[in-house]
Amino acid sequence: MDFFEDLTQKTAKLIADVAESVKGFADQAGNAANKTVDIIKIKGTIEGSKAEVKKLYYELGQKVYENYKDAINPDKDDPVDQICAQIKTRTDQIDTLRKQLEAYDAAMKEEREKNMDQAQAAGEDIEAKVEAAAKKLDEELEKIEAENKAAEDSDENSDDTTDDEQ
Repeated sequence: MDFFEDLTQKTAKLIADVAESVKGFADQAGNAANKTVDIIKIKGTIEGSKAEVKKLYYELGQKVYENYKDAINPDKDDPVDQICAQIKTRTDQIDTLRKQLEAYDAAMKEEREKNMDQAQAAGEDIEAKVEAAAKKLDEELEKIEAENKAAEDSDENSDDTTDDEQ
C-alpha cells in the first residue's frame, strides 16, 4: 500500500471513531436531558400530590373539629380533644374580638354622626349671625347715608342763607 492510501484509511478511521465518539456523547447528553426532564416531571408530580394531601388534611381537620366541637374534653389525654379545645379557644377569642370591632365601629359611626350634627348646627348658627350682622351693617349704612344727606342739606341751607345776607 502506498503511503497516501494508508494515510487516507487511517484518517477515515480516525474520523469515523471521532464521529462515533461525538454520536455517543450526543446520545449521552440527550439521555441526560431526557432524564432531567423526567426528574422535573416527577418532582412536579410529587409537589402537586403534597399540596393535595395538605388540602385533604385541612378538610379532614375541619370535619374532625366539626364532629368533636360539641363534646370537647380538654382534660382528656386525647390529642384530638386537646387540639379541638385549642381551636375552640381561638375561635371564641376571634368572635370576642370581632364583637369589639363591631362595637368600636358603631361608636365611631355614632360619634361621626354627632359631630356632623354639631357642625351643621354650628354652620347654621354662623350663617344666622352673618345675616344679622349684614342686616345691622345695612341699617348702619342707611343711617350714615341719611346723616350725610342731612348734613349736606344743612350745608346747602346755610350757604343759601349766607348768600341771602350778602
